Amino acid sequence: MLESLQGFRSNLRGLVAYPQPPMKIQGYTSRWDFMLRRCMGKSVLHLGCVGMTEEPLDVKVAAMCDGTSFHSRLRAVARQTIGVDYDCAAVMQLNGLGFPEIIGGNVYTLSDINFGQTFEVILAGDLIEHLSEPGRMLDQVAGLASETSELIVSTPNSFGLPHFIRYARGRPVDGNDHVLSFHLFTLRNLLLRHGFRMKEAYSCYDRPPRTWNERLRFAVGIPILRLFPSFGGTLLIVAARASAHAAEVDAHRYER
Repeated sequence: MLESLQGFRSNLRGLVAYPQPPMKIQGYTSRWDFMLRRCMGKSVLHLGCVGMTEEPLDVKVAAMCDGTSFHSRLRAVARQTIGVDYDCAAVMQLNGLGFPEIIGGNVYTLSDINFGQTFEVILAGDLIEHLSEPGRMLDQVAGLASETSELIVSTPNSFGLPHFIRYARGRPVDGNDHVLSFHLFTLRNLLLRHGFRMKEAYSCYDRPPRTWNERLRFAVGIPILRLFPSFGGTLLIVAARASAHAAEVDAHRYER
């Protein structure tokens, strides 16, 4: 308990000593394209790599095998990929289908897995909104990040226009198993409290459109959200360990 309190005080001192510049989302982009570019040729730890939490097992496995899942595309461009997912049934099947890099595990106990290395990029794509204690995950991630590593986090934007439209129409705003919502300010504070500093901030759409209806909605929505990226439906954040970034606050990055 005392150690936890001391750690919190240390992080709080960092917050006070290095005041953050005003925040601004820098643009609107494709989450998949952005992450794949940042991971190209690098060692990557992909948390929650199976995803599709509301889908049955056969759909998850099929998406990985037919190349329509994000992880299947990631492993084609990264120099090294290790995936972690708590869906042990999916992990076992995928291990037998040519995905030996996927490990069954819990993001709260990553230290129990002997990775034997740090990673150049750590991905937590659309994951933290499912967690009751996202700070516990970030504490675990910190031990797998070097001074030059990038942590890339995406999560639904609670101030996003798509969320407002769904709410106004009486439809569910988030996924059925989401337990938390974030906007740029609260996500930045969560990262700071657990030893990370925001380097870049974007909004994005999740995956490429697959149906004619999605393509039509994207054709209308993308030009608007590129003009007003603060209202994009998903936040996309690049962060670094605070010790690597604390001495250098870029006052222009989040200028209003």
